Amino acid sequence: MKQSLLKKATSKHLGSTDKDGVRDKFNLEHHLNHLSENTSVKINLSTLVNAYLNDNLNKYSNHIQAMAEDYKVWTRDYSIDKLIIQIHILYLANPNLITGDILGILAKRLISSELEIGGPYLSKNDLYTNTLIAQLFRTFDSPLPNLEKFLLNQKLIPKTEFQRSALGLSKRTNHNDHKKSKINRPYLIAKKEIKKLNPTIEKIGIAFLDKIISVDKRSEISLLSFYFVNSLVKCPTKSDLELSYHLGVANIYAWIAYTIYDDFIDEEGSPPQLSLANIMHRLSYQAYTQKFSAQTDFINLHYDSVDNSNLWELENCRFIVKDGYIFIDNPPDYGDGDFLAQRSVGHVLGPKLLLKLNKTPIAQEKSLNDALNKYLIARQIGDDVKDWKEDLKNGHINYVVSKLLRSARVQKGQQELDELTENLQRIFWNSILEESLLEIIDNIDSAENILLNSNLLKKENDFIQNVLDPLREIAKLDLKKHLNDKEFLKSYSSS
Repeated sequence: MKQSLLKKATSKHLGSTDKDGVRDKFNLEHHLNHLSENTSVKINLSTLVNAYLNDNLNKYSNHIQAMAEDYKVWTRDYSIDKLIIQIHILYLANPNLITGDILGILAKRLISSELEIGGPYLSKNDLYTNTLIAQLFRTFDSPLPNLEKFLLNQKLIPKTEFQRSALGLSKRTNHNDHKKSKINRPYLIAKKEIKKLNPTIEKIGIAFLDKIISVDKRSEISLLSFYFVNSLVKCPTKSDLELSYHLGVANIYAWIAYTIYDDFIDEEGSPPQLSLANIMHRLSYQAYTQKFSAQTDFINLHYDSVDNSNLWELENCRFIVKDGYIFIDNPPDYGDGDFLAQRSVGHVLGPKLLLKLNKTPIAQEKSLNDALNKYLIARQIGDDVKDWKEDLKNGHINYVVSKLLRSARVQKGQQELDELTENLQRIFWNSILEESLLEIIDNIDSAENILLNSNLLKKENDFIQNVLDPLREIAKLDLKKHLNDKEFLKSYSSS
């Protein structure tokens, strides 16, 4: 119990990029005027703290990197207070410098000095070291409640921002709080049209629109066509940009419709929602065909693809769940992942229609289609990685769940759901997570290469920057976090 609490806290921050650490001198100057002579690093820790406060840590990047590489020396030789300070400043400089190996050593050192589970440490009289520990875990965004309660009970008067934060009293500023979120033009148009509906349907429609806006953090849904047309080698005209906004509105309508249809597939929808879904589906189709009447057959092909994919999923990817048990059949075969693209191919209809309008050569159309399929596959795998437990609980055998069932060679028939989930979690953590994240990265890399080699897009462009790059970066960060977690557990478990 004691070990698991601290392991959870120390490993939680891995992969984090939060730099809202406490911007105060930590009241450390008189404690930190030298480093151990055993380390090759000669820069004063107090100097680095002040450099951080002045946003000037880059000046010492070589020294900080040397500190990280020299960790076997100082993690062995430093007292706990200096160890905590060293890890804290490395983390503030670059969270990725705190490897799983360093965290494993930290966990061991703290557990060996733990007076009670979760603190205090060393001595109840050593408020200084205990405050250092509390602050470090606050910066990790993994506070130690027992330690903070102990410090508060000592009637410690927090004289500095460092101490206030260690006690959970600091009001850490989120610098994004002052930025007003801006709803882009396609969303404004969609909202205006939804407000024309029957009051009951309008209320539901606005709620679903707000839901779509909240998940569309990079405006992939509303501005996908805008990013694309703005990335073409051929400079877009004003009418091209206006058309891209129109396509964004059509995509928003489609997202609302299919979000509701998915809820009905999962038996969570209500009759008024179905009315809204049908209206949104119709408005979406009308928006596409209104501007691209010559491409009606092409548009129909995409709508049919989505509908057929949903039907295939209903027939092959739903297992019965009842009274805590799931009834296992043959896991669905997703093949090379192309099905993942087909079920959401309507999302990328806008860019394809823009190329049709420009009478692009067939070879370039094929390149765009191939690249967009790779993007859709990566996007869906990312969703399935996040949702696999919830989907399994609902009997939905998504791409990741299917791989897990095959890897575990789960027998057909009745399986206790909690036990099955626990068994699959081990396989997910040991192999499938890493495998899936690499699939995402490979698909995005392929999509980018296809697009750049097609000569359709500028070398530096909005589409890759705003659509492909964020997906790839998230997968890379998640992969690094996972590998660091493995390293941490390996280091922690080693004797």
